[in-house]
Amino acid sequence: MSEIINWKALDTTVLVVAVKRIPGEWCAYIKGVPGENHEKELPIVKSYGAKLSEKVALAIFPMYEGIPYAW
Repeated sequence: MSEIINWKALDTTVLVVAVKRIPGEWCAYIKGVPGENHEKELPIVKSYGAKLSEKVALAIFPMYEGIPYAW
């Protein structure tokens, strides 16, 4: 089961979430949201967001460098 391990708002209506998908691997998704309540919108980004490339994901979440990116 995947879980959100981090998130960032790039704008009030654009969220990026870092997700632990497979034990020892992570990935990131991005999606536009209404921007009314980010905490409630995070699961929407996780489920329906577009997967970011590893390069872009690491630019947003550099703390995960060295951890395998889940494809």
